[in-house]
Amino acid sequence: MWPFRKRTRQQEVIDLFGKYIDKDALKRLERGTPSDPAPPTKRRIAFVIVLVRDDTAEETQRHLGQVLTTLHEFGGRFETVLSSMAMFVFGGLPDAEYDTAYTQTVSDCARAVLGELGPNANVVYGQATCLEGGLWTQPYPLFCVTIPEFGKVISALVSLEFGSSLNMELP
Repeated sequence: MWPFRKRTRQQEVIDLFGKYIDKDALKRLERGTPSDPAPPTKRRIAFVIVLVRDDTAEETQRHLGQVLTTLHEFGGRFETVLSSMAMFVFGGLPDAEYDTAYTQTVSDCARAVLGELGPNANVVYGQATCLEGGLWTQPYPLFCVTIPEFGKVISALVSLEFGSSLNMELP
């Protein structure tokens, strides 16, 4: 392989993932020499967490597809899906300032999801100062957002009547 090809591939990887993952960590991964990543950083984020009706697996997947399509249109970053629950986050990217407009964005997301799914979804949305970054337990490195008091968020989400939403401001 030509030496300039490797440099081109490395640059492609950095261009693709550089706004999400530390560039030095990407270079170490490309060289095959992983090391401890930088510690997670505190960032203000806005979040939208949706629970869809899960009476059948087929229904759950259909509803989740609708949720993901709807939330993607708002420019959020998909964080996770866990069975019948999906989470999107806004803000928090490295070198990005938190935009207070996200407060309105997540409210609009909740309305859009409920407009699309009505009584087949619950939505909890809000803002929190989170830890964002690597949760590194070898051999399973993860990049994630850790929301404080997440148990309260989930408890509120599952307590809502379907077709409802709740705004939660967390520390």
